[in-house]
Amino acid sequence: MESPETIVLSSLPNKLVFVLSLFHSLLISSGLYASFAILTQNVLFNNVVSAMRCALTVVFVSWVCATMFPWFLDLAPRKSRLRIGYAIKSCFVMVVCVFCLHFLVILFGAALTEDVTETFHLSALACALSLWPCILFSGLNPESWLSIICSFEGAPWTGVEGCIGLASKGALLGMWLGAIPIPLDWDRPWQKWPVTCVIGTLVGYVCGLLFHIFATIVQLTKDRKNKLF
Repeated sequence: MESPETIVLSSLPNKLVFVLSLFHSLLISSGLYASFAILTQNVLFNNVVSAMRCALTVVFVSWVCATMFPWFLDLAPRKSRLRIGYAIKSCFVMVVCVFCLHFLVILFGAALTEDVTETFHLSALACALSLWPCILFSGLNPESWLSIICSFEGAPWTGVEGCIGLASKGALLGMWLGAIPIPLDWDRPWQKWPVTCVIGTLVGYVCGLLFHIFATIVQLTKDRKNKLF
């Protein structure tokens, strides 16, 4: 019998992943630009929780919709039950991962009793950008998640795994780098927790997606040239 791990994101077409990468990179980049250059009041400074909710909702829902796309190509009742059960388990694991990351962020210096909502939403945002696609791609296998996120040598840059790996690395690295300006004694409004971490997470995620898009275009160009010759 086919396991649910073999009928999820791993069967997603590379073209759809490329389109999803373009959509996320353009949407998040536009949101950041509007927040800093267009809106009279910066949303990230004044209402960072709402901004994180919007970002993680868009990313979470769009990955789910992309995952469900190949499901509708095969509507066998037995597979449908497997997929529904897998989706429920994946959501439960996602919630557990958010709490684990929340605890890890506290260990790295976040306040235990202050700004709890902000810290929790930051953890949820980071999980939605990094761990959630890994769960959908490789199943409920933590070793595979770590392999996708932590592996650098020989890691693919194109395809589904390349998109997930680069975006996950970028989001988590950006969140970590975003914490650097917070303790500096500059007394700036953007140093309020967790604004810089949110910006770093989003920028790192977009950079990973842009790298995937660039690598995909280069690969397509090479393939086209090889066909001509």
